[in-house]
Amino acid sequence: MPDHQFSTNAIRVQLDHEILKELIYGDTEGTKGDPAHDRMCALREHHVYLLLRSIVSQLNSRLKGRREKFKLVEEGDGMALEFVS
Repeated sequence: MPDHQFSTNAIRVQLDHEILKELIYGDTEGTKGDPAHDRMCALREHHVYLLLRSIVSQLNSRLKGRREKFKLVEEGDGMALEFVS
């Protein structure tokens, strides 16, 4: 049995659900069910996800060579940013 243990410290920050919702749906809540609206919101959601993933990638490139890293974690209908060391 090894005489050492690796401990992982993680800090998780839940991204504000209301802000994400506003970015994706904006002021168009009343037109739900319209196929064009649904496609537009799906595209916005995809762009928000790509933007967040890009930010996480840039943060991790700055930490290159270190044990610490950032992760984007999907939690139900929300997202969290996690810092693992």
